[in-house]
Amino acid sequence: MALSKYFQVSTDYLLMGKEDCKKQGANLTVSKILYIMSTAFILLGVFAAFSFWHTNQTAVDIFLGFTIEIVGIVLYYIGKVVSSYKAPFFIRWANTVFVACIPLSVIISMVYQGFPTPYPLGIVDTVVYIILYGSFIIISYKKLKKLPCPFKR
Repeated sequence: MALSKYFQVSTDYLLMGKEDCKKQGANLTVSKILYIMSTAFILLGVFAAFSFWHTNQTAVDIFLGFTIEIVGIVLYYIGKVVSSYKAPFFIRWANTVFVACIPLSVIISMVYQGFPTPYPLGIVDTVVYIILYGSFIIISYKKLKKLPCPFKR
């Protein structure tokens, strides 16, 4: 009993290595919510960078978008720690695709425009962005699809 109180686990867990089903269910729900919130924050970061930069056109606006995306990434990894439940394929893929959106645009705009932008401005920038980002979307889909199914345990 003293060990179970010290480690804050049930005696069943100490004796048989099994956690309480109610606790696992609660953790599962929390991790699902965190996974969904992670995608929402990453998308919010993208939209924030787009809208703030469109209004002010400063690098601080892009940084603000990155900061909001980082909150989404942190939520995703907290969800992984909270439960053994893995995020569904769509969540993993959407997070990967949306996180890559702004950095790719910043790199392309630095090369072609000489200053960072969260989305392409010129015709050449846009064509290069569409080709590279489209390729990234397809490659990330294929790579993540090859990972083991998150529902199998």
